[in-house]
Amino acid sequence: MRWLMAALGATALTGCAPEGTKAPTPPDTQALRDTFTAPSGRLTAQSAQAVVSTLEARLQEVADVASLLTLGTGAVGALTGTVAVEHGLSAADGEAASSAGWALESRHDGLTVGVEAGGWVVLERRCPGWGDPDERGQIALTAVATSASGFADTLWGAARGCRAIRGADGARLRYDADIRLVVPDFERPSELMLQIAGAVTVDGATREYDFRARFAEGRAFLSQRLDEGQSLLLGLDFEKLGQAQTLEDLLDGLEVVDAQGTWTCDLQGCTGPGGEIAW
Repeated sequence: MRWLMAALGATALTGCAPEGTKAPTPPDTQALRDTFTAPSGRLTAQSAQAVVSTLEARLQEVADVASLLTLGTGAVGALTGTVAVEHGLSAADGEAASSAGWALESRHDGLTVGVEAGGWVVLERRCPGWGDPDERGQIALTAVATSASGFADTLWGAARGCRAIRGADGARLRYDADIRLVVPDFERPSELMLQIAGAVTVDGATREYDFRARFAEGRAFLSQRLDEGQSLLLGLDFEKLGQAQTLEDLLDGLEVVDAQGTWTCDLQGCTGPGGEIAW
C-alpha cells in the first residue's frame, strides 16, 4: 500500500488538492455491521428446521454472487498492497493526469486505480465478460484516505452490466448491484463484511438479492433470519463452501451462533450451550 499512500500524499494529503475539492462521505454501514454483532435468536428444534430448509437456497445465493465477490475482493487487494506487488503498480505509472480527471492513475490487467486530488481512491475492475470485449461491464469502488497511512474502513460502489461466466456450470451471470465492503484493518485484512444489493441475472433469469456475509478466520458467516425479526449466524468453512454440492456438505462442520453462544454441528445435529438439538 506504500505506493498508493505516497500517491495520496503527493496530492490531497500535502495540501495540494484543488480548492473546494472534498472527499465523498462513505455510506452508513451500521445495519451491515449490526447483522454480524450479537444474534438475537436462539437455536431450538424449530429454528433448526428453518436452518435446514433454507441452507440449499443459501448455497444457491453464494453460487450466484461468488464471481462478484471474487472481483470485488480482488480490487480491495490494491489497497492492501497485494495487487501492487503482483502487478508492479506504482505511483509513477500515472504521472500524467488521466482523462477521468484523476491526479494519478495506474492500470494493469483490467484494474484501474485512480487517485483523486481530494484524498480518495477509485478502483475500477473490468469484468470478464461473455466473450465480447466491448460488453464486459465493470465494478467501481471508492475508498477514502483518513491519513497518510490508512483508509476509512468502508468501501462502496456498484457493479453495472458486469458479466461473467460461472466456471462450475458455464452459467452466464450479469450483475447490476450496489456493493458495500467493511474492512476493519487494511494492513491485516483478515476480516471483511460484504453486502451485495441488487439484481443478479443467471442465464436470463433475474433475482433480487440483499446478500450479506462476514468473512473471518477462514469461515464465511451468513445471517439467518427467523420469525419476529430475530436472527442467527451460520458459519461455514470457506473452502468447503466453494466446493459444496449437497445439503449434507453444508451441515457437516456448520457452526451456528445464537444469543447463547456457538453451536458446532454435524450430519445429526448441533451441540452447544443449550445441549443437543437434532436436525
